[in-house]
Amino acid sequence: MSEQVAVAEANVAQAEAALGAARARLAPYDVSAPLEGTVGAVHVRTGEFVAAGQPLVTLGDLTTLRVETADLDEVDVARVEVGQPATVAFDALPEMVFTGRVVQVAPMASSGGGGVNYTVVTELDQIAPIIRWGMTAFVDIEVD
Repeated sequence: MSEQVAVAEANVAQAEAALGAARARLAPYDVSAPLEGTVGAVHVRTGEFVAAGQPLVTLGDLTTLRVETADLDEVDVARVEVGQPATVAFDALPEMVFTGRVVQVAPMASSGGGGVNYTVVTELDQIAPIIRWGMTAFVDIEVD
C-alpha cells in the first residue's frame, strides 16, 4: 500500500512540475489591463495573430463620465475656466438634464472644422445608468 501511495505522490509531483513548466511557457503571452474597468469593445478574435501595440479591447471606467466638447470657439473659450459649473443634456434623453463641472480646457486649438475650436472636458456630478458612451450631448457652461 505504501508503494502505491509513493507512486501516486510521484505522479502528482510530476504533474505539478509539468503544470509549472506550461505556465512559465505561457507567461510571456499573458495580457492584462493597466487599470480596472469595463470592456466596451473587443477588437480581436480567439486565435488571431496580433502585433505589438495593437489594441485588443476598449476598456473604460464607468464610475465617472466625462463629456468632451470639441466645438468651443476662440471667443467663448476665453471665458471658460476649470471648475465652472455646466449642464449637460443628451439628445437621447431630452427630458433629463445633468450637472457637472469643467475639468479641462485644451490649451491649443484643434484642427479641422473650418474654424478655430477648442476641446473642453466636463465631468458629470451624477451618472445615470441609461447614459452610454458616445451619446450626443449639449453642454452649457455657466460663465460670468
